[in-house]
Amino acid sequence: MAYNYKMIIGYDGAKYQGWQKNKNAKNTLQSKLEGTLSEYLGEEIVVIGSGRTDKGVHALGQVVNFITKSKQKPGNLKYNLNKVLPEDIIIKEVYKVDEDFNCRFAAISKTYRYTLWKANAQTMPLFERKYVYRLEEQVDVDLMLVAATKFIGEHDFKGFCSDKTKKTTTRKVNIIDIIEDEDRIEIIINASGFLYNMARIMVGTLIEIGLGLRHDDTIDQVFASKIRSEAGYTAPAQGLCLMEVIY
Repeated sequence: MAYNYKMIIGYDGAKYQGWQKNKNAKNTLQSKLEGTLSEYLGEEIVVIGSGRTDKGVHALGQVVNFITKSKQKPGNLKYNLNKVLPEDIIIKEVYKVDEDFNCRFAAISKTYRYTLWKANAQTMPLFERKYVYRLEEQVDVDLMLVAATKFIGEHDFKGFCSDKTKKTTTRKVNIIDIIEDEDRIEIIINASGFLYNMARIMVGTLIEIGLGLRHDDTIDQVFASKIRSEAGYTAPAQGLCLMEVIY
């Protein structure tokens, strides 16, 4: 008999080569989890992730699932895995789910947060410095807010991604919000799915609009042309965090 477990995990992605294991990247989050689970359960485990986070990207709400022959109590599994996993990966919740549940294909939407540290802030944050991107110049958040509304809805994001292999590049952005306080700017994006570098290119485009380097019409133009080079730069990975996956 096989048992399927769903886990909500968080991780500091700074030292990892992204989520997905591959022959050119040994230190990935998927390989670390699979190795730990395989050793703990005494069988080869394959971990399915809800999506692939880039090298250096963090997560507070990544979702994974795996199938095992070993029946486990979710609470015990969570406790014991957290004892043996490195301190930059944490198991937040564990659930037993139906055998046919697949966290990648069952996901309805995902929410990412990108955190910017303002150029005019007095100091960099001491404990959060690895998880924000510090701007070198002040941005006009009002301009960014107006531009952000252009992303909402279903569009072809081919020009806002770095992956040219996808059969379909159409995605639906449900919510995009920009929250500002004294020192930081947070850009929250909820979408049906994200292409490779999509969130970071969207953020880089908004930053350039906020700096007055391009007009918000850029977004319409890139949707029409589907040309990556016409969009803004790819914002650095450290400011991005996967917050939640909705099922």
